Amino acid sequence: RRDVNAQRLDILRKTIPDHSGLFTYGGMKDAAGPLQLERDVVILDAWADSGKTAPRLVEELLAQNRRTFVQLIDFPKPLLRDMIGARPTKRLSESYMDFIEILPGSGNP
Repeated sequence: RRDVNAQRLDILRKTIPDHSGLFTYGGMKDAAGPLQLERDVVILDAWADSGKTAPRLVEELLAQNRRTFVQLIDFPKPLLRDMIGARPTKRLSESYMDFIEILPGSGNP
C-alpha cells in the first residue's frame, strides 16, 4: 500500500498546484495528505458525509479563487454531476489517474 500511495503522491505533485482544493472519495485521500505539508492545498474526502456538503464546498473553494480538482478514482458520477452543475470543466490525466478541474463560472452564455 505504501508503494501505491507513493506513486499516487508523485502524480498528485505533478497535477495539483499551490492554492487549490482536491476532492477525493474514500481511501484516495491518504496519498494526498503530504501535499498539505508542502503547499496550500485543501483536501476534502466527499465520502465522509456521502457528498452532502461537496457542492457547497466547491462554491466556497472557487469563491476563494482556489483551483478545484476532483480525483476520479471511485468517485460517484451522480455526486460529480451535482458538484459540477453548469460550470465548465477540464479533464486531466496523469499516468493512471484521472482528474476533473471544476472551472469558475456558470457555463451559461
